[in-house]
Amino acid sequence: MRITITTLGTRDDVQPNVALGLGLQAAGYTICVATHARFETLTTGAGLNFAPVAGDPRIVALNSESGKDASQGRTSTRYGSPMN
Repeated sequence: MRITITTLGTRDDVQPNVALGLGLQAAGYTICVATHARFETLTTGAGLNFAPVAGDPRIVALNSESGKDASQGRTSTRYGSPMN
């Protein structure tokens, strides 16, 4: 079975998904991580397939409200609804 993990943001957002992909790969799945081009080496270096997603997370972080929150130690998940 093939699984594509789509993850956007900074390395702190991407790296845990690469770890998830490695666990799924060890369980026998074929994994592709779709993320920003700057994380291609992180992804392929871990032995996972890579698919590029347009955009630069550094620019998004500098220009968006979510970036302002991230710089103040808050993330958008803080504003979401809790999952029960």
